[in-house]
Amino acid sequence: MQEKRKLALTLVAVLRLREKGQPVTPRTVTEEAHSIIEQTEGRIDWGINREEYTVALATDLLHELVEMGVLEPHPETLETLDKKYRFRSYEEEEDAAKEALKVVAPLLQKVV
Repeated sequence: MQEKRKLALTLVAVLRLREKGQPVTPRTVTEEAHSIIEQTEGRIDWGINREEYTVALATDLLHELVEMGVLEPHPETLETLDKKYRFRSYEEEEDAAKEALKVVAPLLQKVV
């Protein structure tokens, strides 16, 4: 259960970075996750505290989201240590929405 909460936190951090137009890297995801944990303290249990959410953990969680098919790494930065990620692209917006619901909805249901 805690693993799913950490994945949800990571996904929320990625979505917020994307909304801001900032790059999605383990470091930026970690910083955003720290901010989210602080902003939601006492209201949402993410299954982890600020000190435990490290760049190494963010990297592992991002890889897990890639394996789930939610994110894909940018090919040009795949070999670098500070990998960048982006959302999979779909031809139709409806396809992306359906895929997001299929993958993310069960995750978010378990967080609440």
